[in-house]
Amino acid sequence: MRFNNSYGSSGGSANRLGAAFLVDFEADYRAHGAEVIARLRRDDVPLYLRLVMTLVPRQFDLEQLRSRVLDDVSDEELKEMIVILRQHMADQKAAEQAENGGESPAIAVDSALKNAIS
Repeated sequence: MRFNNSYGSSGGSANRLGAAFLVDFEADYRAHGAEVIARLRRDDVPLYLRLVMTLVPRQFDLEQLRSRVLDDVSDEELKEMIVILRQHMADQKAAEQAENGGESPAIAVDSALKNAIS
């Protein structure tokens, strides 16, 4: 049984429109994707996380990912990486605060390092 579209267009037009949108979206992503994702992560973390959660499969195997990525990394190396990342994040935050008239970068970095060590 075939249903008639009350607007008079053929049923295939929606599929063509969807395909055209995906082609345009892919071109836009290739041109601006990394920049837009970085800006989204920086400016709207909740939306960024929702996007990640919609794209990551529900049955994502974290243990398999860990075994592929972290097999050769010791616990001590992981701790060092965390300290470095925290320092980097503190540096970024301090730079942003300095640009906006906030506290000095040296105070923020010192505070972040103390928190990372403890």
